[in-house]
Amino acid sequence: LVSSRFLTCHAEVDGADDHLADHDRWVLENYILMTIEMFGRDVDECAKHILSIPVMHSQFEIIVVETVFSQMLRLPSPPSLPLFYSRLLEAMMDKQNSTKAIVEHCYRTLIDRAPDMDDECLEVLAEAHAYHLMHNGYQMDWKPFTGDRVAVQAQRFVRRVFERLQRLSFHQNLLHRLPEAVHVYVPCEPIAASSLPVQAKPEFQKMISLVRIKEPDY
Repeated sequence: LVSSRFLTCHAEVDGADDHLADHDRWVLENYILMTIEMFGRDVDECAKHILSIPVMHSQFEIIVVETVFSQMLRLPSPPSLPLFYSRLLEAMMDKQNSTKAIVEHCYRTLIDRAPDMDDECLEVLAEAHAYHLMHNGYQMDWKPFTGDRVAVQAQRFVRRVFERLQRLSFHQNLLHRLPEAVHVYVPCEPIAASSLPVQAKPEFQKMISLVRIKEPDY
């Protein structure tokens, strides 16, 4: 894997002379991927070992976050589920507060590039971002998704995020926690059907009568 330099590329373009040499960066990325492979079953332990890699450089944290995002968005599919990478990023933010701004910057940068992103990558990013929103109290900059000039791809992305959020939470909670300006993207409330022809048959009513909900006190 060669990580996408969607953050560190700006420093190189600006002529900054403190960026990590390509061969050193390759070694660091390889260490990160090996650590994920070895400790992936324990997210907290994995995050601790990644942040403990003995590299003293101003771009260390940025390269770590870029590499995790690149692995998560790898085509045709990432080695692990999006939930794993989202939890890994959250664990790193919990252990090292300085990574929070970098992770948020990565999400914003990738969301801005949604119109140019592969559809499979967009699906994975939407799922990971849904977990990220839950972990951060549904807080983010909603300006890219409000107004009359929201890109079609951005609308698709935020709809997919809310579809996954509704599976993790419930409809009324989304309406309560999310700004009213983005309620238009929240999917309809999933309610049970009540007008199907089969529901009028006695066999259906007999089956329903067999269903019992466990009392909370028992």
